[in-house]
Amino acid sequence: MMTSNTAVKYHPSDDQLIDFSAGSLPMSRALTISAHIDQCAVCQQNINKLQLLGSIQLETIASQPVADTVKASVLAKISAAKQHPTPRPKPAAEQAPKRVGGLTIPRCLSRWVPDDYQSIKWTKITSSVFLSELCTDGNGAKASLVKVKAGGSMAHHGHSGEEVTVILQGSFSDQDGSYNPGDFIFRKSGDKHQPVATHDQDCICLIVLDGPVQFTGFFTRLLNPFLRLTHPVPSF
Repeated sequence: MMTSNTAVKYHPSDDQLIDFSAGSLPMSRALTISAHIDQCAVCQQNINKLQLLGSIQLETIASQPVADTVKASVLAKISAAKQHPTPRPKPAAEQAPKRVGGLTIPRCLSRWVPDDYQSIKWTKITSSVFLSELCTDGNGAKASLVKVKAGGSMAHHGHSGEEVTVILQGSFSDQDGSYNPGDFIFRKSGDKHQPVATHDQDCICLIVLDGPVQFTGFFTRLLNPFLRLTHPVPSF
């Protein structure tokens, strides 16, 4: 059974959940919604409803004739699968999000976080900000884990593309509000902010960026020409 966080305030849009349920999202975006769902009872229920509606729609679609070659190919694959069966799925208890020290590690991140967040390789970006890259989609979007030390902050910056953030541990705030574990924050191109982590613990987020950040401070904006070439530094 999935673990949920009843304090979650910010969720994916209905359109984003529909695309996730249909399997039409790129991997990086799908990771963010999957990580959110593992911590959100509301979106768990919504996804279950969408999947039920999808199965009902499939039942109403009229069957279509197929070529004999297609039928033969399917039967051959079934026969091969019986001769070389794939391993059985793990029991539901093993599929549940991992609980480490009271924290939930989403199932979708188990490939990159086999133990806990402290055991993975972090690259120091500033004295307060650390990065661990996960994957890059074909369209150039990058998924990363970002850790900001308790009380630390990012430089004030804007976005040249869309950004999705899911909080996994800790909290942060900016001029628009405060955000806690499980919250799903979407920012469009052109948005500007300066996130600050709370002082009680480090803040760890899953972040997907479609484009490089644009620093707005007098000194940090000198980095912008380099960030246009690639965008390895998520904005938090």
